[in-house]
Amino acid sequence: GHPYADFLIGAIASSGRAKKNPDRRPVNQLWGGFVQDDWNVSPKLTLNIGLRYEYGGLFTNQNGDLSNWDPVTNRIILFDGTPDPRLMATLPVVDAKTAGFEAGRYMNRDFTNFAPRIGFAYRPLGTSRFVVRGSYGMFYNPASANSWGYSVMLNPPFLVSESFEPQPGTVPSLTWAAPFPGSGNIPKNPTFSAVSKDFQTPYSQQWNLTLEQEILTN
Repeated sequence: GHPYADFLIGAIASSGRAKKNPDRRPVNQLWGGFVQDDWNVSPKLTLNIGLRYEYGGLFTNQNGDLSNWDPVTNRIILFDGTPDPRLMATLPVVDAKTAGFEAGRYMNRDFTNFAPRIGFAYRPLGTSRFVVRGSYGMFYNPASANSWGYSVMLNPPFLVSESFEPQPGTVPSLTWAAPFPGSGNIPKNPTFSAVSKDFQTPYSQQWNLTLEQEILTN
């Protein structure tokens, strides 16, 4: 019970570990394509017209350890993987098929990521010494693994956090040689991350308008 004495004999005050740590190598597919063309409407007006489309697939990992929370039924939905049976008995868990979800579809896929771009250059005086230019575009930012990909992979009942406390007695029950004896204590309310199944890809809109005048020929 004396800190320095415990240190000398190699006794540990407490220890903890994350058991059944899921494989944190997320995989997903990002697709994108675009068409673009310049159209000389007249000697004074040129248009730049384009359309881009992007699609970001859902993240998964090698083990398939995926779970998400359904706020409608207040249950944890399992989409794949092998959960820890100790948490299965204490948490409101249901498999995806029983809950009415497709396998692996912890989010609705977003197919609406169309990004138009248009620009123009107008020479009202018929020369390039004075030009009016403008443009507008939409730009999507597909979610990365850091934003929500890991959330559904590092959830109970796949990730189990255990804590170990020393047992009373003259012989230390926790030592550097055996810091995790047996099964540890599992929190009744473990930390859980959830992602909205209706999550949509964020985007930004940008535009500009400029008046450009050539002052001298050089």
